[in-house]
Amino acid sequence: MTQLIIMLLVFLIPLQAAIEVQYEPEYYLIFRKGNDVPTSSFSPTGFNASKIVAHIGTITITATENEPIIRPILEGYGTTNEFVFRGPLSGWGGGIHDTGFQIYGVSTTRRTPFGVWFGSGGGEFILESGTVAANPYVVELFFRGFQNSNLYILGEDYVMVEGSLGSFNVKLKPADSWDYYYVPINGQEIPPDGSPPDDPEPIPVGGSGTSIPSVPYGVDPPELIHQFSIIQDEPFTISDAYGQSNQVRIGIAQVTLQNAVQGGTYGVEITFSSNQGMQDFQMHLQGDPSYPFIPYELKFLGQQVTKGEAIPWTPLSIPITEENIYVTNISSTIAEAAPSGNYSDTIIVEITPIE
Repeated sequence: MTQLIIMLLVFLIPLQAAIEVQYEPEYYLIFRKGNDVPTSSFSPTGFNASKIVAHIGTITITATENEPIIRPILEGYGTTNEFVFRGPLSGWGGGIHDTGFQIYGVSTTRRTPFGVWFGSGGGEFILESGTVAANPYVVELFFRGFQNSNLYILGEDYVMVEGSLGSFNVKLKPADSWDYYYVPINGQEIPPDGSPPDDPEPIPVGGSGTSIPSVPYGVDPPELIHQFSIIQDEPFTISDAYGQSNQVRIGIAQVTLQNAVQGGTYGVEITFSSNQGMQDFQMHLQGDPSYPFIPYELKFLGQQVTKGEAIPWTPLSIPITEENIYVTNISSTIAEAAPSGNYSDTIIVEITPIE
């Protein structure tokens, strides 16, 4: 008789609370006097007019089922403590100078701005020393200058020449131990053994190590412009669109973005309709609504179009995004019984930016 001995090796990993983190970077950095800097959560921020400040991004930690948020820590990777921006100053003899900046934070529970210090090139920064008395718990990150705001010139640009924002993870303390655990940022995968995620969340738009573009002082971002056009195809043979398995491209929808920022997320809602009151799309003989018609379906983004119903089209590429428009599901029975001739329809296409 042969005996098999099976050894079960079980790793006991503590189950953590249902807590997640969302991070939203600022897509267009602008220096302003501290009392004028806008944020997504706090107004006023607690900064004053003596320093210039730029909003970097927003961290939101949310717990469900009344779970506590205890001792949140930012774990930085490739993040420096000081930054240098170069640009023209009105003082110091005029001309181009380098001035220092630091990352500052303002949170739901700490409305007085505080410096965010990591170790050299990374390390841990404790946001709260105990249980957070807020849910969700929001932290706004900023650049804050060391020098007086009166030195800087409105309308001028300032370029980062030293420093790196890097990336970060977030970890929390359990209620009954000091074995910190990581929480997912923007859907991160946390390794089963509880080690740090392989993909810490980049702080700047575009990813960790991305160069910060020139940052203007006191200038609003340029207006985002959506330019929309349709590139039409030639007429098609109606039998090529018989049934749901056949489709014919009738045009290309094209959106061009002006003043978009690389790394930004942009989208529109697109609506197809016609000046006919019928629920379905119809091609009429010689394009005359009083003549015989042939029903058809439109397809866009791989789905059937419902007349007058908006379809989200996101994310859009920068600067140009194109997508095919198809005609499909024409009934061969109806088409072959219809009078011969040229059939057409006028399709009205509208786009609305998604804020």
